[in-house]
Amino acid sequence: MTTKDTQDNTPVQPSLFPEFVDECKPKEDSRLEEIRENMKKTIEAYESNPEEAIKLLSNVILLDSKNGEAYSKRGRLRFAKGQLKFALNDLNQANELCNDDNTELINQIKQRLKAEEEKEMKKVEKELRKKIENKGQDYEQIRNEYSTQSEEMKLKETAKKNSYNFKINNDINSQAREYFYKAISKKDANDFVGAIEDLNKAIDAFPAFPQAYIYRSTCKELTGNYHIYELDSDIDKAAIARRSLKKLDEDRTELETRFKDNQIKGEELVLIINHLSKDYSVSEVAIACGYFKFNLPSKKEDLDLLILKYSLKALEKIELTPSLEEFEREKNIAFEKYNGAKEYEWTYSIFKNRLCHPDEDHGGTVYIPTRLVNESKDWDYSKANLKDWNIENIVNERFPSEDDLPCFLERANCTKEDAEEYKIGLEKEAQQLMEHYSFNEPMKYMHVNQYWFLNDHLGRSGWFDDEEIAEFHGLRYEDCHAASTWCDG
Repeated sequence: MTTKDTQDNTPVQPSLFPEFVDECKPKEDSRLEEIRENMKKTIEAYESNPEEAIKLLSNVILLDSKNGEAYSKRGRLRFAKGQLKFALNDLNQANELCNDDNTELINQIKQRLKAEEEKEMKKVEKELRKKIENKGQDYEQIRNEYSTQSEEMKLKETAKKNSYNFKINNDINSQAREYFYKAISKKDANDFVGAIEDLNKAIDAFPAFPQAYIYRSTCKELTGNYHIYELDSDIDKAAIARRSLKKLDEDRTELETRFKDNQIKGEELVLIINHLSKDYSVSEVAIACGYFKFNLPSKKEDLDLLILKYSLKALEKIELTPSLEEFEREKNIAFEKYNGAKEYEWTYSIFKNRLCHPDEDHGGTVYIPTRLVNESKDWDYSKANLKDWNIENIVNERFPSEDDLPCFLERANCTKEDAEEYKIGLEKEAQQLMEHYSFNEPMKYMHVNQYWFLNDHLGRSGWFDDEEIAEFHGLRYEDCHAASTWCDG
């Protein structure tokens, strides 16, 4: 076996088998050493342990994707094991990369694959004929409709689509399906790279497409150019996609429910207006109370993509317009009847166009590096109640100021000496707390509350998630240290 010469007659790196090692200058390179070692082991295992030899050659290809000899030898081993499609792909690669002529073997494999395909086509045609005739339709008439291409191939493709349509979730849009069918055709024609490209497009068109991930993993394996973790990653993504599809219908129903007639009226409306009118605009209060119009995506597929990407947070991506006339009408009716409505003890706020109130029993402490706060250009931390993480601030949270000290002494029935001793104890506790967290850079911190979203009867409908808690308190979630707590109770 010889190596190909480049156009300037400079020889490319020769074979890494021992008998050819003398043709090239040795390089002190760990990667090349690993390739040489694998090729040496391949020779030893070539006849005695073909499966081990295939694994070794695959390792060589991962390290050196241009190694034509490795493709050639792996292709011949796969042919011997009856793995015809794998073998054909390897030998085609080998012919492109080196002068080892595998044309005769490639033609032999193609003939065998064609024979197997014809056998499969006859089986498919027989099954399709049976299905069509069972429906009372004329098989020959339907068969004649496939005149632009090979009739058998058309029938096979139709059978494929029927089969995959049966398995594919109805929520997966037509564009994603079309790319998927194209990928299957290319895979069957041994165009694994082309199949992967179409599967990528199918996933872009509909991210929760389990079959697309599974077939992409298969095609990647057939090329022999991907690491095992990349194959496993697609299988994991397929499992996630199945769960997303299952949740899609639930989220869609929940989202549609939120857009129904869930307006706050009567006494609750009076209470909310009295509580929020000083801090929020009329439009903000109207939308939070359910008085709005919205523009949902015109196509169900577009709404599904929005839900798949953002789940129930898709609501935040839909533009809402306040229905001010309707809001004013209901407001006047409510105030005329319930103007003396009692104040609730809760504190109300508006967050992401929804009413909410704090859960006084749950919250946490958030830590952010001072560096990120000071250097941030795309997040305004000025409204966040952040303090420097130090002993003085920790102690001051529990020890009264100079102005409040007399009242504290009277309420606690203690002397200044007692208060001073208490303060020393707080300083020790603060020191222990600082040592416990042992941050490696200056930090800021603040205490945060958990919050409830509210429904149209001002009942609780769900907690904030951690990112929402951060945003509500003026913090960027990505900046928060892993030691932060959000919902302690």
